[in-house]
Amino acid sequence: MQSFDTEAVGRKIKEERIAKGIKAKDLAEKLFCDPSQISRLESGETAGNIPKLVLVANALDIDVRKLIEAGIEDIEDKEYKEDK
Repeated sequence: MQSFDTEAVGRKIKEERIAKGIKAKDLAEKLFCDPSQISRLESGETAGNIPKLVLVANALDIDVRKLIEAGIEDIEDKEYKEDK
């Protein structure tokens, strides 16, 4: 069974943004949004829908699949690890 881990997606967005030397404020400007929205997205507080993830990926010049794959998580594996 799979779920979507918004925190993992947020971590990936932040990782890619920092690797490219882009400040959160500058990413927000590219996306025509408030920097606080970038902060909430990167923290996993808000989940990006597919169109939003496509916009973010384009602004970071990465393939959107990187973000989507970061968020796909196998719940059974996670539960198994938590039980140990």
